[in-house]
Amino acid sequence: MKLSHNKLLITGGGSGLGWALAQKFRSLQNELVLTGRNKGQLQKASEKLQCDYIVADLTNPHDLQNLFSEIYQIHPDLNIVINNAGIQHQYSFLEKGEKQQSIQQEIATNLISPMQLVSALLPLLLEQVNAAIVNISSGLALTPKRSAAVYSASKAGLHSFSVALRHQLKDTHISVFEMLPPLVDTPMTAGRAGRKISPEDAVNEFVTDFRHNRYESYIGPVKFLKTIHRISPWIANHLLNLRG
Repeated sequence: MKLSHNKLLITGGGSGLGWALAQKFRSLQNELVLTGRNKGQLQKASEKLQCDYIVADLTNPHDLQNLFSEIYQIHPDLNIVINNAGIQHQYSFLEKGEKQQSIQQEIATNLISPMQLVSALLPLLLEQVNAAIVNISSGLALTPKRSAAVYSASKAGLHSFSVALRHQLKDTHISVFEMLPPLVDTPMTAGRAGRKISPEDAVNEFVTDFRHNRYESYIGPVKFLKTIHRISPWIANHLLNLRG
């Protein structure tokens, strides 16, 4: 993939890993369209990076339709979609209390929305000479964590979708990439225990893989997790869930 002179849509681009991706690709002379729910964050990001933004809750059908309309009308030269927006709730199903809203929110944000974006924007990407879809999943797509059961399941689903989509698009000029990061130091993981990688380090590692067409980008310690998982899924699962 070429690293410059693209136009990218980055979901969740106002903070965390999405913001790090936005900064990196902007520094490589790309145009950006950022989207997310927080208008204030997006405004600040767009001012710093001199790029466009669209406020949208990707779990809201009305917002999605507005997003698609703006992209087709204003950004018909879009050639890269990065599905980065994600949310994680940590809870046990043994705990008392209502969980339906949290379950729906995680599945809708982490799995359904990326599928809907791909479905809606694929005709546009097919018109481009050089195009890519990048799905940000997680090391937990390989081995689930007990305190993040639904999040892990949603990322495993996104991983499976990425593999299947890559097969579907193999005879097109659209490449399908997947980034599988470890625990990243972002607002979503604030207060969480464990060793974290910086968003900048994660993005730099991904961009190297992106440049060399490595379609599955295992970031930092996820490389080790992948190797262990290949040898023994039981050991990988045990190591990941030692602390809950």
